Amino acid sequence: MEVLAEGVETREQLGILKSEGCGQIQGYLFSKPRPVQDLQGIIAAPSSSRTRGQGAGIAS
Repeated sequence: MEVLAEGVETREQLGILKSEGCGQIQGYLFSKPRPVQDLQGIIAAPSSSRTRGQGAGIAS
C-alpha cells in the first residue's frame, strides 16, 4: 500500500518515515504552503537551486 505522510516538520520524522518505507512525504520540512501562482516557477527551477521553504525537497 502506498502511503503519503503529511505534516512532516523535522528531519527526525523524515528519517523514521523513510525507515518504515514511506516514499511520499510532505510538510513544512520541505516548504510552507505556497500560492498557486508560484507553481510554474517552482517546477521550472533546477532542483539544485531550490532551498528549504521555497518548494524544495530535502536530500537524504
